[in-house]
Amino acid sequence: MYEGKTLRGMFHRPAVENLAQVPVVIMLHGFTGSRVESHRLFFHISEELERMNVGSLRFDFLGCGESDGDYQEMTVTSLILQAQEVLRWLNHAGVSNVNVTVLGYSLGGLVASELVRADKSLGRAILVSPSRPWYLREKHKERFSNKAAEAVEIGGYLVGRGFYDNLVQHLGDTPFSDEQQILVIHGTDDNTTPSAIGEEYLSIPGGTKKFIPISGADHSFNTLAQTHQLLEHITRYLS
Repeated sequence: MYEGKTLRGMFHRPAVENLAQVPVVIMLHGFTGSRVESHRLFFHISEELERMNVGSLRFDFLGCGESDGDYQEMTVTSLILQAQEVLRWLNHAGVSNVNVTVLGYSLGGLVASELVRADKSLGRAILVSPSRPWYLREKHKERFSNKAAEAVEIGGYLVGRGFYDNLVQHLGDTPFSDEQQILVIHGTDDNTTPSAIGEEYLSIPGGTKKFIPISGADHSFNTLAQTHQLLEHITRYLS
């Protein structure tokens, strides 16, 4: 629950009674996405993690998938707060933050970065095709140029002006803690969010960071070969 609205998701729980020592990945989907994501990308990641006895929790942000809410109310701040609520749910289930990895895709990658920098008890993040606040401001600048418009339509969704205005609050780069580990994976042919945007995360102070480019991959790793490479890098990082 977040502000009286239900967040719906799927917890792939390892076959153990006590979750205290079990690694779990929280998965944050992208702009207008869902907990399944394009060509079932998140489902395939969860499947691979199950084979490693790693748990995963993938959920729909409010206004997406099967969760309650109106997407027009979405802001980066609200997405962070929703992710924190899901993290608290995991804590109540017995999962320790030290065993949690936050994986975010696209806008979810931005949110994952903000989440771990706000909570230094989280040890690792995997940012897949992540965006940046300044880039989203620039990308949607023309759409929101009409100051009287309370919302604009993007991909069949109404996106509120609050989303655009709220990005200003996230332009500063709070450092990672020295103990945090950050993996950035980005396709070299990403025309939605260029890989140079993902590389910017390496310049944020703190943490141990690694950037992995996947040659020829687009924003959503839209071939079987690209998906296989992505899964391989994720599982290797978590093993």
